[in-house]
Amino acid sequence: MSFRHRQEKRASNSAESPVTHAAEKALYVRPASFTDLLPLVEYDPDHSTFLLEDGQSLGVLLELTAAGTEARTETYMLALRDAVQTALTEALPEVDEGPWILQVYVQDKPSLGEFADHLGSYPGEAVRDSD
Repeated sequence: MSFRHRQEKRASNSAESPVTHAAEKALYVRPASFTDLLPLVEYDPDHSTFLLEDGQSLGVLLELTAAGTEARTETYMLALRDAVQTALTEALPEVDEGPWILQVYVQDKPSLGEFADHLGSYPGEAVRDSD
């Protein structure tokens, strides 16, 4: 089918209208991130810390890289757990005058089925129903 024939067919089909710029733009809208809810005021690049809303507290965000655990022995898994625990406990000094608070967000589910369902519903309905 030639380009001209497709254009004529599209023009004759009143149910199919051209995609508007607004409709295209709407497909790329991202949902709000949980980081928008964090009480961060400013970033100090010299110390790699964030100043929090109270004007005194400091925060730091860390990105952890996944470690391969498939088909690993129990001994390996225990050593890995101990290494992560040691890294976290040694990174935060124990000081009575200025106690540290550690908040950790993790996902500990043996099945990723719920996560896969969430990913499948992430795109807008218009995108999911498209060819």
